[in-house]
Amino acid sequence: MRQIILAATLLIIISTLIFGRSAYSEVEPVFEKDLLKYINNYRIQRGRNPLVFDKGLNGIAEGHSLFMHKNNILSHSNFNKRFNISGRDLCVENVGWNWLTPESQFAAWKESKDHRAIMLQEKITVAGISRVGLYVTFFACQ
Repeated sequence: MRQIILAATLLIIISTLIFGRSAYSEVEPVFEKDLLKYINNYRIQRGRNPLVFDKGLNGIAEGHSLFMHKNNILSHSNFNKRFNISGRDLCVENVGWNWLTPESQFAAWKESKDHRAIMLQEKITVAGISRVGLYVTFFACQ
């Protein structure tokens, strides 16, 4: 089972890197775009630079959201694997579940001290966000 999940995750990442969006994604990922806008507006209000959308990190986020969706679990499982795949020096991650709008997901993270600190991490510059079903992954790196 683990090998199937890993293979599916790698397929999503590779297809995203080649084609820009995987077949599993919505045609218009409005939720993700709006969530990144909320995060960036908050970062700017707090004196941080806005994050730039990154297709590769988005593929990594999508793979993890798919994993959580298929396993019906909210988790940071295998974060080190995602970090290593990114090839970056520093990465952070927020995950969410069951928030129906980008506004409500952002508000939940903003109200949590740990999630808020991740969104405001000074060294991160690029990010990917993916929602699969009701599971959301925000994956950002330096």
